[in-house]
Amino acid sequence: MQCGARVGLDEFDAIPEREILGRYPYALAAFADLHASLGNLEEARGYLHRALENQSSPAQQEKVRQGAKSIPLGEQLGLDEIGAIPWYSLVAVCVNGEEPPPWRLGTGPGMYRKSGWYLPIYGAFDGESTEAMQAELKKARNDHGFQPIHLG
Repeated sequence: MQCGARVGLDEFDAIPEREILGRYPYALAAFADLHASLGNLEEARGYLHRALENQSSPAQQEKVRQGAKSIPLGEQLGLDEIGAIPWYSLVAVCVNGEEPPPWRLGTGPGMYRKSGWYLPIYGAFDGESTEAMQAELKKARNDHGFQPIHLG
């Protein structure tokens, strides 16, 4: 059995749709650690920088909870990832990999400003059941013309 940093990186590279790991700060930190172990310090710094950018701060989470109209995401996401979020999707905002809070937000496809990508906030839910949140978002999708179209 082989072991070591190079084998760890090879295992990460073998994961289908590996690019999804780029959204998770702990996975990016693991990449940084493995590259540092191999002496690739510049690459390690890059992964560590991205890991820090991917963390939602407690201050950002509190702003969202108090009625902010968007969630900043930074520059690291591509349109193929952020633009594929359906209108009126239900999301949780987590801080630094902690357990998600009980409240959720309704959002839609990511949008871009000079400061980077962000998710718009269309509604907030606190204390409602999952079924109630999903029903309200389904109604919003229907009310705003985002219901699925069935052909054939």
